[in-house]
Amino acid sequence: MSLKSKIRVGVLYGGKSGEHEISLTSAASVISHLDKDKFEAVPIGIDKDGRWYLNDLAQVFLPDGKQLQVRTDNSVLIPLASQRHLDQSNVSDRLVDVVFPVLHGPLCEDGTVQGALELANVPYVGCGVLS
Repeated sequence: MSLKSKIRVGVLYGGKSGEHEISLTSAASVISHLDKDKFEAVPIGIDKDGRWYLNDLAQVFLPDGKQLQVRTDNSVLIPLASQRHLDQSNVSDRLVDVVFPVLHGPLCEDGTVQGALELANVPYVGCGVLS
């Protein structure tokens, strides 16, 4: 990655837990506070059934700007496994450079998502599987 390119941050939000809506608010805050000169936010919404969707940043904010939505009218994203290529040097073809999980509750804050990211060899921020 050249020094001039932005780091693509996959902001993972929503989820199957009862705290789905809290995650929508938290993710909006994270995206709003990312330094736009250094980072490009890539919203990845998980619906209440556990399906992952690659969302368009321009379409996910609700009118108040304080909450996101999980748009399900676009293609389903197979959970990040396909983003990494055998040639790890070709980083420009990756969907994201790092994932920022902004998920709450069971199946979100219990290491499940972190385990999936580690299996896919995708870097992420925050606590690891065991914490």
